[in-house]
Amino acid sequence: MSFYNYTIEDHVAVLRLDRPPVNAVSVQVYLDLEVALNELADNDDVYVVILTGSPNVRAFCGGGDLNEFMVLNGETRLKRFETVDRVLPMISSFPKPIIAAVNGPAVGVGVAMISSCDIRMCADNVFFAIPEIDRGVIAADLPMMKKICVPTGIVKEWILTARRFSAAEAHKYGFIDHVYEPDDLMNQALRLAKKIAGKAPKSIIYHKKAFLESETMSWVECYFKSHEYSAELTEHGNSKEGIKAFFEKRTPNYVN
Repeated sequence: MSFYNYTIEDHVAVLRLDRPPVNAVSVQVYLDLEVALNELADNDDVYVVILTGSPNVRAFCGGGDLNEFMVLNGETRLKRFETVDRVLPMISSFPKPIIAAVNGPAVGVGVAMISSCDIRMCADNVFFAIPEIDRGVIAADLPMMKKICVPTGIVKEWILTARRFSAAEAHKYGFIDHVYEPDDLMNQALRLAKKIAGKAPKSIIYHKKAFLESETMSWVECYFKSHEYSAELTEHGNSKEGIKAFFEKRTPNYVN
């Protein structure tokens, strides 16, 4: 992997996009992301992932690599989308929770990446933009934003104007869940990730599975499916360990 790196501590993986100067997304960046996500999905020691930009880069994600776009025609653009459409949905379908810690501007595909994460936080000095209309192409962000309940009219405005919008505006309309001072962002992301990672590992995975299924099921179907999953988890020792720890007033000692 040339453009991604990660560290793992206390069952939390911090996955960093690292392509100076602005983390522009080339085809190789997508391919590296695919490798990283597959490795972290298969690593039983990882319970939660934080997606962020490398601290030595000026942006969380500066959008697609415009140098690559300059040589595309309709046919080669579709060929490029084969990679994009294979890799980008891996963020939302990842089997473990992913927290976006947006530590710099996020443009174009950077906005799509954030939309795909389970929990989204950013520094209060960042901005966002969806500039595809200024590049003469289509932005695919509306359905992704609707999925996380950002008001449709607001998203259309962001897309049709291509204007920058602030962290405060992104938070106001529900695109961003939490906003922190820049120096505190990673502390808060790690605090939240470690809190989640301290729960029963299989329960974390089952919850993520249920979250994903809720996007295509009716609420009634999801409600009944949760009972099925709870019954399956009851067969695992962690369910009893959680109850014992509650009665004994101690921290649970969960196993994978």
